[in-house]
Amino acid sequence: MRKIILFFVTLALALATEHTVNNAKSTIDFQITKMLFIDVEGTFEHFEGSIIVSHDKLISVNGIIATNSIKTDSDDRDNSLKDEGFFNTTEHASILFRSTKIEDTKLHAEVTIKGVTQSLAFKIVSFSTNPTGTRLELSSDVNRQDFGLAGMMSFAINDIAHVTTMLVAE
Repeated sequence: MRKIILFFVTLALALATEHTVNNAKSTIDFQITKMLFIDVEGTFEHFEGSIIVSHDKLISVNGIIATNSIKTDSDDRDNSLKDEGFFNTTEHASILFRSTKIEDTKLHAEVTIKGVTQSLAFKIVSFSTNPTGTRLELSSDVNRQDFGLAGMMSFAINDIAHVTTMLVAE
């Protein structure tokens, strides 16, 4: 019985297709509130990753985000976010993302920021795939304190950041 199960698992993986995330067509954005009512929006401009699908089913998502590519509408804020208290881009150049479980409407992942790994759940907003590529949109609320993102003036910033991704992989 084990051999039969192993055969089918091997067959399913052999039929899987890996698509590479196209950075130019994809986005990783966040929104966080400061001073109780001011929404700050930002994005990470540089990242790479892969999406594996099999028979129109999402199998896994993995990625690396360059922390130094964080952008908001303020150079001063960007520099503050890159400093030691927040992302500390000098010592922690990347955010790591690795899916661990995929359900119909939810993707579970291990996310590592500043050397701290947390399990997070992302809502699958949309997913489509065809032989030439895959499109995946995810969203989640992430507690920045869970990752030690508490730099200068962090008392004025909400702990929860809303993160959205729209990944196009080819």
